[in-house]
Amino acid sequence: MLKTYIQCYWTLNCCNIDNFEEDYPISLDAGLDMVFNLSDPVKCGIDDFSPVTIDKDFIIGSLARSLHINSSEAISLFAVRFTSEGLYPFFSMPPADLSNFCVEIEELWELNGLGLPTSIHKAKPSPESLIQSFEEFFLNRIKEFRKHSLNVEKAVNMIRSHNGLISVEALASSLQISSRHLERKFMERIGIPPKQLCRIFRIKNVLNDFKISQCDFVSIAMQSGYFDQSHFIHEFKYFTGYSPGIYLKQKKSF
Repeated sequence: MLKTYIQCYWTLNCCNIDNFEEDYPISLDAGLDMVFNLSDPVKCGIDDFSPVTIDKDFIIGSLARSLHINSSEAISLFAVRFTSEGLYPFFSMPPADLSNFCVEIEELWELNGLGLPTSIHKAKPSPESLIQSFEEFFLNRIKEFRKHSLNVEKAVNMIRSHNGLISVEALASSLQISSRHLERKFMERIGIPPKQLCRIFRIKNVLNDFKISQCDFVSIAMQSGYFDQSHFIHEFKYFTGYSPGIYLKQKKSF
């Protein structure tokens, strides 16, 4: 059940370090990362934006490409990476308002008022205990909120199953609602319109199947539903920050 809402958990723990620096790639699934800071302040930068010092729990906005973490003190982070539809059980603020930057959870009154940070910080510091604490909290809330966004869940699942190759009109027709109503619900619950989510899943499917030996971008573009090679390259660079050729060269170097 939870895999519909949560992509993964990740932790970062370092002690007695000198100018620690690390880059973490962010998912292309339009989700957000909720990060609980269990130790000293850290400096966080999203993509090419200047880093900010954060000493509390925070959220990494959707559609960011990478998180840069810098600290000269101890680090202890526990994070939950949500799917595109995973955050809506927590609050109604459109996640688009959080895109591409970090924001402390206490600044989002709905999240702060739920008591989730308190539950996490009271848990034992082991990953198993932190995950258990979070999932207990999540499951207590999910049932009530699911009934308010059932169409959004169904639509996201359809987009995922079609690898993004489905029109907004087809989605709305399958759900027997208007396209305008569906788009409004997406903005309320996910923060981006369904067409944008289709773009994300389409390029995500390409990345999942991208092989080092592949260089026939025309065939890839046509198979993935892009208009032409130029359209494919533009979308690829928009979401990854690299052209397909440079991306392949980087993969070969690992």
